[in-house]
Amino acid sequence: MPWALFAYGRSKPPKTPLRRALWACALLLFCGVLLPFVIAGIVEQWASSEILGGLLMAWLAGLLAFGAGAAVYTLLRMVRERRKRS
Repeated sequence: MPWALFAYGRSKPPKTPLRRALWACALLLFCGVLLPFVIAGIVEQWASSEILGGLLMAWLAGLLAFGAGAAVYTLLRMVRERRKRS
């Protein structure tokens, strides 16, 4: 159920495909910019023997990677839908 939050009225989906694409691009840019710094932080945490900090940063890196993957998936799905219409 990818639209579960929308069913409960907690948020609304983008009204147009252009807005959906812009949100996906913004999410990809945000995650892509932050991910290298978080990975550098993980390396620093592990090098300084701070296991908990490294695990928390790794969890954050996982969330950022998931967000980037979701943005890429959304953009690819939009391209695929556009090709089907043509």
